[in-house]
Amino acid sequence: MANIGPDQSYLRSQYTPCNGNSCYHDLQCGHRVRTTYNDNCGSNCVSELPKYRKANTTRRYVLGRPFVCTECLVAQVKAELVKDKATNLDTSDASTKATDDDKLFHAMVERWILLLKDNQVRASDRAAKVEPMLQFFADFPEAQGDLFAPPSPGRKLKRPSGRTPARNLHRKKARTNDKKGKEKAPEMDDLAGHLADTKVGLEKENEAMRIVREVLGALALDGKGGKKIGDREKG
Repeated sequence: MANIGPDQSYLRSQYTPCNGNSCYHDLQCGHRVRTTYNDNCGSNCVSELPKYRKANTTRRYVLGRPFVCTECLVAQVKAELVKDKATNLDTSDASTKATDDDKLFHAMVERWILLLKDNQVRASDRAAKVEPMLQFFADFPEAQGDLFAPPSPGRKLKRPSGRTPARNLHRKKARTNDKKGKEKAPEMDDLAGHLADTKVGLEKENEAMRIVREVLGALALDGKGGKKIGDREKG
């Protein structure tokens, strides 16, 4: 077995989740989060369950405040958006749609901020769930301004109007091209796949991300202000 050098040992301690020197935590929901500074595990960390269950009567094990999971929060907000907009679909018209959407956006932001504060969560950001050494190399280009980062294989969006026109099937063609023309005839599945790659198909997800960014930004500012997230203001 090869010996691990001091540099690799240091990196492993820095990038192993739920480690005292690490900013990464594995949550019970199955996702991994990253905090700004290394912090103690929260009550929703995977590593906290065995510690809590094995605590004896002579030493009480106190669970830390939970971390917010961005992945789960986006999914919950997205589901709530779909439900609220479906409820308000019949009561709004085109003239008030923009105003109603804006009110819904701010109302959801405020509601989630209060809910997370009441649960005394700690702010965090999503992180890839990879091995410690791979975590280092994944974060290094980001810290260095993407100096050595390869081009992102992100999802390429197409314009809704940029679809290639379908063939004119009514035009007479040579008999040898009949089979080829049938194979390339447009289908509904192809059209649905095209629409899924446009911005129209990502509106709900983008709106949910906007709300989550506002909520997490408010939690981060609250934490920097010297107050514990979740403390109510005393009148």
